[in-house]
Amino acid sequence: AILIEETMVNRETMKKDYTLLEGNFITKDMDPVLAQFEANPENPSDALMRATFEHTLALLEKGTSLMSQLKQSKLQLVETSKRIDKITTLETPAELLEVAKWVSALLKTM
Repeated sequence: AILIEETMVNRETMKKDYTLLEGNFITKDMDPVLAQFEANPENPSDALMRATFEHTLALLEKGTSLMSQLKQSKLQLVETSKRIDKITTLETPAELLEVAKWVSALLKTM
């Protein structure tokens, strides 16, 4: 929640309320951003990285709220926790892209 609050200043994307939407539906907002990022993964613009980060945080927020439905899947919980930890220590655009793609893929299954 703190990271989301930190991104409220000078946002690249509009903050959306995903509380009533299904996970697979909200990933449609992330798909064009990932496509742009994958087109130039070596040198993405600051605006594109910021948009990717903002969408990733929003998807993680939604994904963690849906985790209560996945009590049987410890592996998904562990992997999600790894990505949450990773997002606070990102150092390269490639790391951001990897986390964003994983989070998007997870939400597509929910």
